[in-house]
Formats: sequence, C-alpha cells, structure tokens
Amino acid sequence: MEFIMADYYTELSVELEDKPGWVVQDIRDILLAIEEGDIESAPEWYRKLAPGATEGKDFPSFIDDCLGGPSLVTHELTERGLWIYTEESAGIDPLAHAIHETMKHYNTPGYVTFEWAYTASKPMLDAFGGGAAFISATEIIIRSTGDWINEMIEAHEPQQKEAGSETR
Repeated sequence: MEFIMADYYTELSVELEDKPGWVVQDIRDILLAIEEGDIESAPEWYRKLAPGATEGKDFPSFIDDCLGGPSLVTHELTERGLWIYTEESAGIDPLAHAIHETMKHYNTPGYVTFEWAYTASKPMLDAFGGGAAFISATEIIIRSTGDWINEMIEAHEPQQKEAGSETR
C-alpha cells in the first residue's frame, strides 16, 4: 500500500463593500498587524484595545493562543471595497476577529457572512468539508460542516444503537 501525501487547503473569497459606517481599510490594517505580529500596523483605536493585554499576553502570544495563528489571507483594496481571499489556506478565526472588532468599534449595522471550503490536492478521506461564518457588531458564529455532522450523529445515536448498526 502506497502512502499518498497531499496538500490541504482552506479556501475562501469574500468582498466587503466600502459603505458609510464601515471602514474596510481598518480591517485590512488589522489583518496586516496579525500577519506581521506587530500591533503598530493596526489602527490606533485597535492598538488601544491591546488584544490579549487583559490576559497578560503580548500581541504575538494573543495571535497564537487566542486566534490560532495569523490569518494568511490575501486582501486587496478594490473600487468597491476590500476583497479577501486565499490562494492556499487561511485561518478563519483571525479574519472573523478583524471584521468583528471593526464592526464593533464603528457600531456597524447588519452583518457579514462568508463560507469556506476544506480541500486537498489529492483525494483524501479527511480532506473535504467547509464551514460558514456569521459576524455582526455583537457576535461571531463560526460553524464547520464537521461540527454539524457531529451534532447530527449525537442526535441520532439512540436510533443507531437501536438498529444495531452504524453507517458513515
């Protein structure tokens, strides 16, 4: 049996339109600060928040411990706003954090949603799925397809035991 090596990806693409009450440049600058591990790249209002300071952490530790590392997304200012996408993989939590903190700071009405896909360069049993994010000034909800599947399995566990079989 041959062992197959594959590259794993988290792919997404979302455009945030530049509208009144919404500063997409700030989101871009927060993403740059997270990627560089340098809070000085962030907008002044964000630097004053000092993410992680209440837990006694410096900014790079906050990025690793609370956000799971940098987002590694590509972001471009366009005529319409800010286009955020991946060419390989992305961290969802840092991206959601940057959007949420900006919405919260500017008290931006409404919400932002985006979906992502987990893929691989070769067929693999554990490589495919995805998820979605719902972000507003008051909340972040991130849900993967794996979470949903696990909830369904738990909900139907009694039926599976009763039937004496398990299908996956």
